[in-house]
Amino acid sequence: MGTEKVVKLATLPDFPPFSFVIESYDFDAEIIPPGQNSNRLIGSSWDIVRESFHAMGYTIQLQIMPWKRALLLTEKCEIDILFPAGKNTARQQIYQYSTEPINTINYVIYVRPDSPLQWDGLAPLKGLLIGVKKGWTYGDKWNNADHFIKFNVDGVIQGFKMLDKKRLDAFAGYEEIFDYNLQQVKWKNKYKKLAYFGGSLEYPIGCKGNESVKEKLADFKQGKQIITDNGLLELISQRWQ
Repeated sequence: MGTEKVVKLATLPDFPPFSFVIESYDFDAEIIPPGQNSNRLIGSSWDIVRESFHAMGYTIQLQIMPWKRALLLTEKCEIDILFPAGKNTARQQIYQYSTEPINTINYVIYVRPDSPLQWDGLAPLKGLLIGVKKGWTYGDKWNNADHFIKFNVDGVIQGFKMLDKKRLDAFAGYEEIFDYNLQQVKWKNKYKKLAYFGGSLEYPIGCKGNESVKEKLADFKQGKQIITDNGLLELISQRWQ
């Protein structure tokens, strides 16, 4: 009898529609054998990652936790795979990435409807106070820009409330996640979007130099190809449209 294949996965609780908790959660690992689903977590990226590893015969040990903690535990190799993670230069020095992405993110700046701000790249943001979601990456160009002030906020709706009260000049975020949050509170058309300032594919990542993690990332890629070929990936896409 062969040894059971297990992958230790981690993700964050508040990244809809890609990965988010149904109600509450704790840090204890949830064991999810092939063919079963989480009692805590839903989302399109979770469906893709789960089905890809299950297609390769893995039992998943799933942990849900704040992003900063998850990054640290992944760096220490205490977690095999963290998802979904965008790329930037700093992260690529610490983590190894799958060659196969999970989802796509668009970076967008939101302003109040009466804002005079016109889009012309990042230059018009000079001297302004721009909200950003704490712990998220916005790409190297944004990270290296220093002509405006970046103010960390803990929650998406918190950031929009600060924008309403004019405590922020604008709020920069991931279009898919921000729009989902706004739709949930019926604020979908309350703000004006400026043009995209970039985007990123998001991937499963693991600690750098670990051969076991490298193998699991390769197995994810192979598993995703299986669910692409059998039509399951398309069904997941349709489910979350």
